[in-house]
Parts: sequence; C-alpha cells; structure tokens
Amino acid sequence: MSAAHFEVLVQLVGPSTERTRETIARRPISVGERLALTLRYVVSGDSMVSLFSQFRMGKFTVFNIIFETCTALWNKLRASVLELPTTEDWKGIGRGFESQWNFPNCIGAIDGKHIPIQASAGAGSEYYNYKGFHSKVLLAICDYRYAFTMLDIEATGRQSDGGIFSRSKMRKYFEEDRMGVPNPVSVLDSDNVLHFVAVGDQAFSLTTYLMTPYPENNKLSLD
Repeated sequence: MSAAHFEVLVQLVGPSTERTRETIARRPISVGERLALTLRYVVSGDSMVSLFSQFRMGKFTVFNIIFETCTALWNKLRASVLELPTTEDWKGIGRGFESQWNFPNCIGAIDGKHIPIQASAGAGSEYYNYKGFHSKVLLAICDYRYAFTMLDIEATGRQSDGGIFSRSKMRKYFEEDRMGVPNPVSVLDSDNVLHFVAVGDQAFSLTTYLMTPYPENNKLSLD
C-alpha cells in the first residue's frame, strides 16, 4: 500500500477511533497506528498474540482497536464499495463475462470461503467445519474481475454453502425479484432466449437465477 492510499484510509477512519485523552503515563494511540495494526491483522492473517508483541500493546487494547477500526471502515465504505448493483450494472457484468470468459448472460459466480477463527469457550461444535477447524463462512458473489458484488458474513462454519444461501437476504431478494436482474435476452446472435444467471457449484440448488452443474452421482445418457 502506498503512503497516499494509507493517508486516504486514515482520513476515512477519522477521529472516531482515536483516543485523544492525554495521560501522564502514556500518549494516546493515533489513528495511523490503529489503522496499521488493523491492516496487519486482516491482510496477513497474523494472530493477535503476535500483534501484542509487534506493536507493544496489551491484549484487550489490540482486540478493541481491531474491532473499532473495522467497524469505522465498514460504516464509511459500505455504501460505495458494496452498493447493490442496478439493472445496468448487471448488464455490464454480463458483457464482461461474455467477453472475458465466453459465458453469456452471467451476472456472477457464487461460493463460500471458510475464514479460520478461534472459537469461544462455549461455542461447542457450532463453528467447527468439515475441513477440521473452527470458522465463519464468507459467502460471496463476484463479477468477472473477481470483485465482490454481494456477500454474507454471518454464518457459522458448520453450515453448508447451500444452506447459508437459502437463508440469506441474497436468495430472498432474488426470489422476490428485488435484485434488478435484466429480463431474459437472446444469446450468441441466435433465437435462444436465456435468463441472466449466477453460477455456483453443486452445493447450491438449480433455479432460474442460479445455474449449477449436473450432479456427478447422476449419469447422463447419450439420449
């Protein structure tokens, strides 16, 4: 990250996360230091234990800084970074998938990613996933450039991608036709009219707005 980009982020975070009360024992922790600590944590995946010694701060100080700074960044950036795409946005994404990936009428690719966490003492198996570690699930739809267009970050690790999507606002908005998805159009200069769809793996159910592969346990005949 360049110095200019860092300064922009510092301005976005603003004074809401800065401790301004001077004490005899120590100086307040600046916004820049808070942002550097948080970026180190979210970008590198470094543990908080390691950050205690690297930044010479207490355990709860590090925890509170990361929580407060992430909250401030989310509140400042969510409206512009993760704004719900419009119908014209979907059309643009569809053109991108067709030109770059030779897939017409595609509005995104959906999948889940397990983010490792340290589960709390009373969590039991709620966060324990099939991969063998505790996690929260990031379920996201990406465009043809791998950029997020929508995401869900509330699910625990034991849940499946399909189950998470079935209970998410994303599916609800698709089902209620609130996504602004374009009407079906012909593709490849032919008379074949197809829906605009997202693509996912076998964890998801086949619908008019989500295309999934044919199940491997079912054999296709030549007929």
